[in-house]
Amino acid sequence: MARRTFLVLGSFLLLALGLALLAVPSQAMPASPSTGSVLYVNGATGSDTGNCTASPPATPCKTIGYAYNQAISGNTSVSDTIKIAPGTYPERLTIDKYIILQGTSAATTIIDGGGGGTVIQVGQAKRAAINNLTIQNGNAGTGPGGGILVTQTSAVSIRNSFIMTNTAGSGGGIYTANGASVFIIRSALQNNTATGNGGGLLNDVGATTTITQSAVVSNTAQNGAGIYNNNSLTMTNSTIAGNAASGSGGGLNNTGTGSVALSNVTIASNTATGDGGGVTNNSPGSIKLQNSIVGQNSGPAASPDCLGALTDFPGSGYNILQNGTGCTGLTTGTHGDFVGTNPLLNPLALNGGFTLNMYPQTSPPEPANSPAIDNGDPTGCKDAQGNLLTVDQRGTTRPQGVACDIGADEVGMGPVLASISPDSALAGSPDIDLAVTGANFESGLTTVWWNTNQLSTTFVSSTALTATVPANLLATPQIATVTVKKTGQNAGVTVGLPFSVIAPHATTIYIYLPLIMR
Repeated sequence: MARRTFLVLGSFLLLALGLALLAVPSQAMPASPSTGSVLYVNGATGSDTGNCTASPPATPCKTIGYAYNQAISGNTSVSDTIKIAPGTYPERLTIDKYIILQGTSAATTIIDGGGGGTVIQVGQAKRAAINNLTIQNGNAGTGPGGGILVTQTSAVSIRNSFIMTNTAGSGGGIYTANGASVFIIRSALQNNTATGNGGGLLNDVGATTTITQSAVVSNTAQNGAGIYNNNSLTMTNSTIAGNAASGSGGGLNNTGTGSVALSNVTIASNTATGDGGGVTNNSPGSIKLQNSIVGQNSGPAASPDCLGALTDFPGSGYNILQNGTGCTGLTTGTHGDFVGTNPLLNPLALNGGFTLNMYPQTSPPEPANSPAIDNGDPTGCKDAQGNLLTVDQRGTTRPQGVACDIGADEVGMGPVLASISPDSALAGSPDIDLAVTGANFESGLTTVWWNTNQLSTTFVSSTALTATVPANLLATPQIATVTVKKTGQNAGVTVGLPFSVIAPHATTIYIYLPLIMR
């Protein structure tokens, strides 16, 4: 009789998990177009020889001034770009070409005037773009424009930059006049001083200045410590706060035939020893407001917040004026205005975004909600040209709620967590990238948490984040809770989602192979 022996073979089956890798798209900063050359400057490693155009810049130039001298003269369609490496450059520049000055970031790339004069002068009908730079420590003495001086029908755009700690007789930060145009985007005029008028900015006769998503804060002057306007000024999604005038108009002083258009602007926490702690409008000048705040300013009892005439935009008001003593033109209930109402703003702080602002109070953590929340124009907040505003000063989406918010900031709803991928891993795995989806995420404010551990988080969009789960948190089997939190004002935390850390284990599979022995 034949005997059959069966061989039992055991094998181990390992669990395999795919990790999702999410590519983060770069967010390019808006920049002026250029068809000219790119010149490179590095104060630490450069040398002022050659034409500064080596690419890659193995031997960049050392100073901005030398690179500028190598740039083409330029015209309306051609501008050279000077790319400036991080560092402090003790220089002062006179711009008489079409040029783009491109820093690495305002925090790291600094042009320092050293107190010896105006840092950048632009004239003779030229154009300049100033991007990602700090312009500081200019001193024009009794003259105009400590930081930047723009005249003679020139045009200057300033993006993602700080103009700070500059001094002049007028226009401590920026002085512009004589047909010049200045565009200020996502920038700050901060801690500048004028012994006369316009601590942050003096927009003089013949000049036009447009300010968007920016802050004019903590400047000092005799009149118009934040801004002194004598021609055409348009501001949108911006804050004027913490400025101090020894005369009138702590935040803004409008004079002559100057015209001012304010859309979603917050003017608060300014002071004036003379008149108009927040705003002074001198006849026959005009100040139009929509979806804006004037409140929490300090001045004489006769004009703590404002002096002179203020006017709603045609058919669109929705402004908050805390104390109407000293000014006329706004009436509670007309065009949605609130007069005699405290805007309930938090102190000046960095609440996400690029520049300082005064975020509306919310409950919690404050006892009550600001009346600015959801009380803007129900048809949508708009700029001076009637275009709908889709973001606030910080770049947060507008609106969030039943209507847009009044003032520079849109109060964000709490974050919403929809999914995480992956949602499991083997114990002992290396670092993994976690893709997180949801809603109401804000750059710089929203972070991903693993139980009580904050993860390194990258903002992708208002609906997507990525986070790194380090290997040490994956060392042992567990069920962890992943949440998304918003820090700062209006803090919030999502309901958590589980993440399983699985213990590897063996599964025995029996395979019967007949061995026939005869």
